[in-house]
Amino acid sequence: MLPELVIERIAVHADTTSLVSLAACSRQLWHAIRALQSLWHQHYQACYPPDKDDNEAAWLVWYIKTLRVAEPSPSAPCAMKHGHSYPIQWFHVFCRRRATDANWFRNDPRQLQTIQEADRPRQRRARVAVLQRVLVKDAVLGRCRVVEQCQPMGGSTAKRYWRWCTPCRTGIDPALSVKQCFLTDKYLLLFTDRPEGSSDDYRLPGRLLVWPVDRIAAVPPRCLAHDYSGSVDVRGDWVLFRHVIRTPSKTDEVLAVTIHTLHLTTGQLSTTAFDDAVTWAFLQRTTDTTATLLRVSFAGFHTGVPVQWSIWQLAAHRPENTPRCLAKGSFVVSGYNDLTPRMERLDDHRMLVRCATYRHSAPSMGQHDADTLTLAVIPAHSPGDGPVAHQPPIWSRSILMISARPLVALDRVVVMTDEGCTVYGLSNGDAIAFTRMDAIQSLLLQHCRPQARDHLRMDTSYVQAYILCEALDDRSYIAVDLLHPEQTGRRRMAYVFEHYRVKASEAMFVENLWNRQYYAKLLRMARPNGRILTLIICTVDVLLVHHNDDYKLLDFSL
Repeated sequence: MLPELVIERIAVHADTTSLVSLAACSRQLWHAIRALQSLWHQHYQACYPPDKDDNEAAWLVWYIKTLRVAEPSPSAPCAMKHGHSYPIQWFHVFCRRRATDANWFRNDPRQLQTIQEADRPRQRRARVAVLQRVLVKDAVLGRCRVVEQCQPMGGSTAKRYWRWCTPCRTGIDPALSVKQCFLTDKYLLLFTDRPEGSSDDYRLPGRLLVWPVDRIAAVPPRCLAHDYSGSVDVRGDWVLFRHVIRTPSKTDEVLAVTIHTLHLTTGQLSTTAFDDAVTWAFLQRTTDTTATLLRVSFAGFHTGVPVQWSIWQLAAHRPENTPRCLAKGSFVVSGYNDLTPRMERLDDHRMLVRCATYRHSAPSMGQHDADTLTLAVIPAHSPGDGPVAHQPPIWSRSILMISARPLVALDRVVVMTDEGCTVYGLSNGDAIAFTRMDAIQSLLLQHCRPQARDHLRMDTSYVQAYILCEALDDRSYIAVDLLHPEQTGRRRMAYVFEHYRVKASEAMFVENLWNRQYYAKLLRMARPNGRILTLIICTVDVLLVHHNDDYKLLDFSL
């Protein structure tokens, strides 16, 4: 038998696969390797960092809730920094999270869950914990609902179930049009039109409806009237929305852009006006009392125009709630810019800015011209740092590309170009791996239907580092592995199509049901006799299935 110190030294230098193989050799090795708490914590942080990826943070919170429900009165202390007093076995956490990824392609009939109606009053008296919530988005207020995963306190996982939770609409017209909706761990927020206003009239102020998540069905929403048009961002207790002020004449010129930041708990509202022609803004980092936001703007559409960006901080309890500038910077976009810069938050300290420029001479997949996108990873301002006047981006690349997919947990960004698929490091922009397009096309021809190449452009077809494409037999989806192309074909999603008796080509991945109405129309034009199956990725372990006005869930935590 090996001494525990020797086992620990071997485990430190072994990769995850080797550790699992070693643990399977004997019961002693299994218990010894399993007990290496700090080692498995490091493995988990490296593969599924909750401090960098919001989806991973949400999954870890869900896992801790399952511990609390299974053992309501734990006696062992926990060194968990998330504020939960429950013991964490990091080996078990790592295995559960890894199993969740594998469950996407396990095709277990038990994963397809029926959503029950709301609990009756007698059922509500039972001690039931809500493990997680999923928002069903729709363009009409009356069809926006929340699905809750519930489990009796102290009960087994076999007693988990999903139930509908309809927001209380007392005094609210259910036929109101919904522009955007968000679900946080504290609030449900819906941006709607005014009853007397047209849904496409941006000059009319809209309404923000706010429900507390723990009393969605029982408490009417708070109604806040605010001007907004364009992007909305929600994080924690903070809401940011943009309003464009235009001339009332037919010229419809932009006079200014106002950025509103609202703290939902205190009700403090900050309004800042900018005279930029185009401005994007979103919440970069928030706490209970402060919020850090980033804005990006540019002043033209010709070669050499710099993209300006700045970072601002707000305080919820500051009387004037005036934003304070923390840092400013810029970078130059090459080529003729004809699109608004797109911003995406990576984590608390980084954001990704894409600036598309048009080149008529560039060939592309299909019959469309490609865009030259400048990928600029901009550093955010760290707490405690002084103001910075001219802070350069961490890195910037001008790439003639088709699409880009950030993989924050893996610290990678996958870029599709006409030449192939390149994997860059998010931290430094270095090229890590490259797969030629002819090799990708060969994989698609070998495993997928001819239409599969269209999925390379669609963000909704991505699951982790895979692109889901229709298989040749049209009875399943094949996972095309972008990081490891040689593994393509090993993962297949089939049961959901078998259950509904639809072809894989009659299904589509969408972000929400607004997209569904548009894509369903196109799909019916191509296949008028086919039935439409809509799949919406909600979390790392939940997939919402919509078919003929019926909802079910694929629960990959089982």
